[in-house]
Amino acid sequence: MCYETLRDELRTIVAEHADDCRIYGSRADADVRSAEDALGVIFPTEYRSFIRDFGAADFYGFEVYGVLGHEPSLESNVPSCVWVTQSERKHGLPAEFVVISASGDGITYALSTVSPFAVYAYGGYDFAAHAPKVVEPSFCELLRKYIDQTQQMIDEDDE
Repeated sequence: MCYETLRDELRTIVAEHADDCRIYGSRADADVRSAEDALGVIFPTEYRSFIRDFGAADFYGFEVYGVLGHEPSLESNVPSCVWVTQSERKHGLPAEFVVISASGDGITYALSTVSPFAVYAYGGYDFAAHAPKVVEPSFCELLRKYIDQTQQMIDEDDE
């Protein structure tokens, strides 16, 4: 599966259903590097591309955290991946993870910045007793899931 296909699908959803979507705007490479520097990581390629294309996104209730502006280290709210990740690290989130989404029911999704760059889920802060568990093999797989579920909601609305 290719990020470019997902990007195009998400752009179509946003264009056709703007009332149910929010995109924070594309980000320059310097903004992405600033976020990486603030967290001490290098984002996986697909996630970097997502941030460059969308900044961050909220579509049909699926929120993907990212970079909101030109100074990511100063951001102080969701959906800033820098702010959320720094907050979670104060509670013990391992340094190789970047928080990229949450379910709204206590489950947080974090992307590993270490190969194989899987998406992990966790709930609570006792990371020693309840280590994050792999839920998707890549950022693109999580994005694919979100887009598919969004398309299903759109189709149901159209019936």
